[in-house]
Amino acid sequence: MISVFVPSHITGFFSIFDNENPLLKGSLGAGVLLDKGVITEIDKNADESFSILINGKKDEYNEVIILKTIEFMENELNKDEIQFNLDGILINQTIQVPIGCGFGSSAASAIGTAICINEYFNLGLTIEECGKYAHLAEVSLGTGLGDVIAELSKGIVLRTKVGAPGFGEVKSIVPQEKTGFGVFEPLKSDFYVITKTLGEISTASIIEDPKHKKLITQVGLEIGEEFNQKDDGIVIGSKFKNKFNVAVDNEFNEEETIKKFMNASLSFAKRTHLINDELLKIIHQLHGKVLGSSMAMLGNTVFALANENQKLKLEAEYYNEFDFYKLETGGIRINADN
Repeated sequence: MISVFVPSHITGFFSIFDNENPLLKGSLGAGVLLDKGVITEIDKNADESFSILINGKKDEYNEVIILKTIEFMENELNKDEIQFNLDGILINQTIQVPIGCGFGSSAASAIGTAICINEYFNLGLTIEECGKYAHLAEVSLGTGLGDVIAELSKGIVLRTKVGAPGFGEVKSIVPQEKTGFGVFEPLKSDFYVITKTLGEISTASIIEDPKHKKLITQVGLEIGEEFNQKDDGIVIGSKFKNKFNVAVDNEFNEEETIKKFMNASLSFAKRTHLINDELLKIIHQLHGKVLGSSMAMLGNTVFALANENQKLKLEAEYYNEFDFYKLETGGIRINADN
């Protein structure tokens, strides 16, 4: 059996870029990865049929992204005379986050499917190539634009070039510790993602609507430009020269960077008019108790980032009212059980 964990991803702000080539279609923006997502398992089935289970049952609606990913893999790999047979195979997915609520679960489902098939049948694809098929499935179904490439990353993710994995580019902001001159090593996160979901929003109804697309892209580009400015003393993975005129990585203040990301996200939600009064009420409720909060793009969900002390206080004050996750800095994990 092969098991693959793919973290979920909440987008804070984004801009949409169309292209006739789906591999070059996508979005710019920024988001955050969670330590819960989608676990995909592939193994022999009890009979000779091919079966898909989602959260322990047949789910024809949510299995569409799995089938579309398989379709793209079969069509493309057949051109290179690479084949796999799913007869007698079971794909079993556990989705650990709300579906259709801005957590990027469809992207995580597609990525997990592609990686599981690759590993199980020894197809020799890279993670990036598996991500390419997941991106094609997402774009074709209108379920997402930038979640796939983000979910192949870690921490807080900036999407800096549009496109599928291998075409687009991202930059991670991961908690770091200086271990030597100019050397940084990723650490486990001390920050938490706190969410409250009120319901679903159809991603396709937003990203495929011309009026929404125009406003989102205009505001998203402005927010992105403001976010990447370095003149406010908050460093987003930049470089500086020390007194010896040698360029080294500048240590960034993690909490200030998170605050900047959350402020940018809330500004985007308000300026695009995507946020509703119910979500704003929750955001006002969290004001001063977290590092920042906003609306998950695209879902009827509030998300916030907090340090450990803030998280503990919120758990005590709002018992069972919010969901708590850790900021994911480990990325995709693959386990093989022979």
